[in-house]
Amino acid sequence: MQNKEKRITWNKRALSDFDEITFYIFQKNGLIQADYVGSGIIKTIKEINPFPEKHPMLDYDPTIRYTIKWKFKIVFRIKPNKISILRIFYTTQDPAKLIIHEENR
Repeated sequence: MQNKEKRITWNKRALSDFDEITFYIFQKNGLIQADYVGSGIIKTIKEINPFPEKHPMLDYDPTIRYTIKWKFKIVFRIKPNKISILRIFYTTQDPAKLIIHEENR
């Protein structure tokens, strides 16, 4: 049985997280490093398909899963026809303290 790839969407908070991360790296290490990290995060998100269910669930909410790229945790929710990227944050942060809201789409 072949698993159909789902459309990937980002909510506003995930887009903001991505911008903050890449801007911070740009300020500290320059454009080349910021582009490298940003591209790596995007590539990892694209690789969630075609089997998003293989990724671990968060302990406090079994409907939400995550993947890790370097020191960044990428949190997402699987829906019938799409994958919603909810947050991107440093793995040193406690995800239970981060409020993960998904916009109604």
